[in-house]
Amino acid sequence: ITSNGAGHSYGLETSASWQFADNWQLFGALGLLKSEVDKYKFEFDEPVVGREFAHAPPYTFNVGTSYRDGNGWMGRLDVVGKGAFYYDYSHSNKSESYQLVNLKLGKEWERWGVYAWGRNIFDKEYFTRGFYFGNEPPAFDNKLYTKYGDPRTYGVTAKYSFWIRNKTMRITADMSMYPLADEYKPAIISFIKELHEVEGLEVVTNQLSTQMRGEFEVVT
Repeated sequence: ITSNGAGHSYGLETSASWQFADNWQLFGALGLLKSEVDKYKFEFDEPVVGREFAHAPPYTFNVGTSYRDGNGWMGRLDVVGKGAFYYDYSHSNKSESYQLVNLKLGKEWERWGVYAWGRNIFDKEYFTRGFYFGNEPPAFDNKLYTKYGDPRTYGVTAKYSFWIRNKTMRITADMSMYPLADEYKPAIISFIKELHEVEGLEVVTNQLSTQMRGEFEVVT
């Protein structure tokens, strides 16, 4: 878990898609995780040994539908969710489970593509970090301070391809070699956010890995 302790975990991850009509597809992914701290170097008010890892939700999921016709029009609607997890090892406060809705609409030509997109379109309030300490006088009692997740975000993206694809092949790639030391987390989160910005790339993040789906040239 970190250099301060040890633990074990195991999980299950699955994904599926269904082309239920000529232009329509359903897709989904589910990740399940069981983790447990076996030993920890420091002692706190509440025991750490025997509980789940910090930032290790028991489940994550993604489900949605996409549309693409022969004239270049496309759309994608998906719901992503995550179970409750401990914020840290130094206290026992947990997040709440949450679900976010994302939407993307666009038009593609031979070389051009224009897309309007929105993430967390219903502006769901949720927390991604929690800190528990005394900071307010006069008693300086311990209090939970939380960090909000990204609010509703929307924008327009345009792309231009310098080459024309003659044949298409869709593939799925799985990235799962996550370092476990805390100092790697910001770099990993930043990289996954960059993946979400790549046009034509479907990104599904579960607790155990991140899956990337799309045309061969886009994924590779």
